Amino acid sequence: MGRYIACAFVGMWISCGTATAEFISLACSADTFVTANASCPSNANGDQSSLPLLGGGLETIAIPLVQFDLRPYEGRQVLGAYAYVRQFLTDAPYNPLASQTVELHASQIDWTEAAVSLADFAAEDGFRPESVGPVLSTIVIEWEETPHYVTWKIPRSLVQAWIDSPASNKGLAFLSTTAATDQLLCLASRENRVGAPPRLEFTLAAVPEPSSIMLLALGGSVLLLGRVAVCRQRVE
Repeated sequence: MGRYIACAFVGMWISCGTATAEFISLACSADTFVTANASCPSNANGDQSSLPLLGGGLETIAIPLVQFDLRPYEGRQVLGAYAYVRQFLTDAPYNPLASQTVELHASQIDWTEAAVSLADFAAEDGFRPESVGPVLSTIVIEWEETPHYVTWKIPRSLVQAWIDSPASNKGLAFLSTTAATDQLLCLASRENRVGAPPRLEFTLAAVPEPSSIMLLALGGSVLLLGRVAVCRQRVE
């Protein structure tokens, strides 16, 4: 008489959750400007609806300052080669054909909307080189007779550094090399009613989801992740 030995084999497949990269469009957390224009204070302009932009020396210069709070993204990784800074151009009050060449720099000076001085960034012949880092991006802004966004690109590494070391984040300074007063341009601040504050746009790597293990499931339309196989062997 033969004997049967029953044996069981349990197989397990593990499914890892999927995740996608995350696009971030971040409104600024602070913005202000310093200017030599006698009609505006030389500091503490954080409550103004516009950010005037003009080059030149102490008689004409107007420098917008913008900062973005990246602390909520601690531990995250920025993807791609660049991030993008967007400003909404609202007006060219003196010239319908106004045009400026504008450099974007990382500020090297701590500032707040309530505590920043023209002397921190401007000198007799223009801006103070020690107040800002190297040029990150340069664009030509033209009024074009209608409000519109203008965009600078900055290295991904700068945004990553701000995430990894929040203390290094002193914001951005927009420095025009155009000094003619009739070329004045105005950018929207976060207080502007148009609802188009300065923005920083970048992409973050996905946060991996926890691996999942599913139990035995039956049915052709259900993914089978656990399987039990039973074999029987006859022994003579």
